Amino acid sequence: MTRHRFSALISASAILAAVPLASCDAPTEEQKIASSAASEVSSSERADDNSAEAESASEAGTALASEKEWKGVNGGRRSREARAHAEERGYESTVEAIDSAEPVEKRSAEELNRALVEESKEGDLQAVANLLVAGAKVDAVDGFGRTPLLWAVTNDHIEVAELLLSFGANVNAVDEQKDTPWLVTGVTGSADMGLLILGYDVDFSLYNRYGGTPIIPASERGHLDYVQVMVQEPKITVDYLNHINNIGWTALLEAVILGDGSEDYQEIVRTLIDAGADPTIADADGKTPLDHARAGGQREVAAILQKATR
Repeated sequence: MTRHRFSALISASAILAAVPLASCDAPTEEQKIASSAASEVSSSERADDNSAEAESASEAGTALASEKEWKGVNGGRRSREARAHAEERGYESTVEAIDSAEPVEKRSAEELNRALVEESKEGDLQAVANLLVAGAKVDAVDGFGRTPLLWAVTNDHIEVAELLLSFGANVNAVDEQKDTPWLVTGVTGSADMGLLILGYDVDFSLYNRYGGTPIIPASERGHLDYVQVMVQEPKITVDYLNHINNIGWTALLEAVILGDGSEDYQEIVRTLIDAGADPTIADADGKTPLDHARAGGQREVAAILQKATR
């Protein structure tokens, strides 16, 4: 209650006390005036109280609206679909990350997308979930055309890859070096990541900048586990194993030419042959894997190849 209103009320009360009652049934003119003044002060106070309550309710309503707005995004169709996909596929970390998503600092769409690429590269699962739920573009690209998924695959962040895939990341997105998430798995040699990506609609007509499949660099780099796992997958056909890149080499040729003939390379050669790789396919100079093995002094590898060509 403000000071002037309090004074007005005191004055009105004083008037009521000072004026004698002439009759219980007929108040005097002075009593009427005093009663009217007191009534005005009381009405003003009630208006102030109502105004304060309304202001408080408005503030609470704004906070609630903000919360509802976030929950609306968090429970939006894209997030719900991503969560359902993750649940169906058994991506427990993705489900938990979506459920735990929190609002991010307000920024432009470009900043959100840039942050998504960076966090995917670093492998921060919750940060990636927060950005996706906030509306970041799942297939945003950096200055080299690399998507968040390509970075997650390159750095072997499997849970981040699962999250991005749940939000619909494109497994066939090609960067400026002609790499895709699937093609890069052969370079890193991550069999688990390879299987993850292979579980989606991979375009097997896409090749790396050397015109090769992921089996070729995997064989060259000695990624035995990767080769052994991939050749067992129904999607990996014999034709795919025998694909010849722009240099004129198959996976088998590359394992011999660029390999060192150690036990891992011996097993890669044996694995490829057992899966259907053709040891008679020669390079552009007409030299077969056996020719290269002999020339390179890889006796064990040469023995495996010689047996396969009989």
